[in-house]
Amino acid sequence: MNRRTKQTINYKYKICGHLLALESLLNAREFFITKFFMFVSNLYVFQPYQMYVLIKTTYDEKI
Repeated sequence: MNRRTKQTINYKYKICGHLLALESLLNAREFFITKFFMFVSNLYVFQPYQMYVLIKTTYDEKI
């Protein structure tokens, strides 16, 4: 096997490695984004409700 074919094979392997790394990075990013959005949606759904309950209980106790 001459040097040129070795270089091309090496290059192909490098590209493959980069693509795999990129894919895993994208998967990680997707996973992080879904987790983050779940967290944010929980904040937006539950926090106002908790605040409402807190305010209601405190005012009910005062009244």
